[in-house]
Amino acid sequence: MVDEPSKDEIIWESSLEDHPEYVHAIGMISIENANLESGLSDLFSSIIGVSPRVGYAIYLTPKSAIARIEIFENATNAAFAPKKRGGGDDEHKAKLKRARDRALKIAKRARTVIGKRHGIIHDSWGIDEKHGVLRYITGSDRLESRPVPLPELQSLVRDFRRLIIDVDDMRAEFSEHPPYMIDLRLT
Repeated sequence: MVDEPSKDEIIWESSLEDHPEYVHAIGMISIENANLESGLSDLFSSIIGVSPRVGYAIYLTPKSAIARIEIFENATNAAFAPKKRGGGDDEHKAKLKRARDRALKIAKRARTVIGKRHGIIHDSWGIDEKHGVLRYITGSDRLESRPVPLPELQSLVRDFRRLIIDVDDMRAEFSEHPPYMIDLRLT
């Protein structure tokens, strides 16, 4: 374990040091974001019909989370597009549309929570004793800030976790019964 520096050695420290509940919530947002990205790469693998290892390599190549979601959306639209000639009856085409719509809804939710995470992780944090914890907005609004109640951060953690469960449920379903496969059983 590293020894704590003496007071004389400390040049700067975050004002959030005295608010471990905020540090915990912000840390959990980062952790759940990584869990969501892993789940989305698995779902992506199921959608495009490749092994999770290959899907992970493709999905996580772009360094931007929004670029990854765009790849996910484009792959979803391509994988679940009904074939113009052949490729199933109206029931199968409806199955493809439902699968596409569900996956695109997942992508939309992911874009929302990842966008919120981006602001939380990349903005500067400080304490205003009058208002509580503030998140300072970057860029031209740098001098403006707003109180960020702890329940807002905890709610985002819950949103990530709900989405992770939905992604995993869809991945399991698509792995077992890929929507692009036509049911060839005799009825």
